[in-house]
Amino acid sequence: MKELKNPKVYIRDGSGLRQQALEKENIIDITYLSDNCLVITKEGNVFLCSIENSKQLKLYLLYQEDQTPIKLIDSGFHHCILVKESNNVYAYGTNNNSNELGSRFIITNDNEIQPLERMNKIVKENNSKVTHVSCSINSSFIVLNNTDIYFSGSLHYLKKDNFARIEIENKENCKIKRITCGFNHVLVIYEDGDIYGQGGNDYGQSVINNSNRDINSFEKVDLNEYFKKKKIVDAIAFRKSHMTLFISSENDFYIYGYIGFNETLTFSNHTKIATNSHNCDIYKLEFQNLQPYDEFYKLDYNRNFKEWEMYGAYTSLFIVNNRKGKVWAVGRTSVTDNNGFTLIDGLELNEKEKVIKISSGTNDFGILVAEGYFKSEEEMKKKLLIYCNACFEKENLFLFDISIN
Repeated sequence: MKELKNPKVYIRDGSGLRQQALEKENIIDITYLSDNCLVITKEGNVFLCSIENSKQLKLYLLYQEDQTPIKLIDSGFHHCILVKESNNVYAYGTNNNSNELGSRFIITNDNEIQPLERMNKIVKENNSKVTHVSCSINSSFIVLNNTDIYFSGSLHYLKKDNFARIEIENKENCKIKRITCGFNHVLVIYEDGDIYGQGGNDYGQSVINNSNRDINSFEKVDLNEYFKKKKIVDAIAFRKSHMTLFISSENDFYIYGYIGFNETLTFSNHTKIATNSHNCDIYKLEFQNLQPYDEFYKLDYNRNFKEWEMYGAYTSLFIVNNRKGKVWAVGRTSVTDNNGFTLIDGLELNEKEKVIKISSGTNDFGILVAEGYFKSEEEMKKKLLIYCNACFEKENLFLFDISIN
């Protein structure tokens, strides 16, 4: 995780939006549990925050001795998994009767970050690297070496304990690009473009036939029936939601599922594409025509892909335009009638600030804002070496030392 310039964290609940008093901390990430936000610092400290206060969690001795930075983090309703660059895996929270941290995980202190011993044993025995982490509300997926998937907890009606190895048929040695969990469904996106799903599909969020109750029986997601001329290149299951975002090679966004307590997307700017064999509707978001919400830029989305970010949770959907410095929301957390996007009240960004991340709980959410990222000395040296080697090679000059102030 990269260091941020002048980071700030805002939390929003029913009482409004408030900045957390953590200005002196080197914040690098946030993740929301059910009702509280975890704020992570560069030094590895973790703060448990509500809109009214924040407290620093205790750190297990092994965690303190591990001086490497945090590289991966995700959370469900009652648990959080953190991975450091050392590939040691740590956890916070409870099992909540689902064993999302494994029944062998013994909580020694309710406010302490502890080692996840079961996964650490697997990592060390196989000399592996932890490459992906994703959590549904009551389960955890951890991927080693971009190929091996381990699962613990309850995903819809699927249950496993203590991080059992799961395999997807015919994909044993294929590289995983992303693993992404929603409320109770999961998608695995491979580097070769294949997408596999498992778990809940009551609203079409995983675009599969969810009659199979074996966690090892992932089903391939086939979108060709609906998007014959579109190539889907990526997918994101919005955290804690019954929604999945699919992205085409032309940077069109398509959403399956529902928002809030309605079984269809209720904002005015969607187009129904089709209804699949499971009677689930597919929608395409139309960013170019968002009347009457004139605050949006009228732009060709295909040429401005990086300007937009989307985030979602059980009762909300967020759209960020950092060029405009605005965040729009629809759903329960936006305090609207759920029929249209509205600006988030109280969030005032200066011309340098960007939204780095939005993470949602049940009905609350946190926003991480910063003025960008600091480039590490290693990154700067690498770029300078590349530049200088290119310049000096013909002159047979050699670089002995480079210092960067």
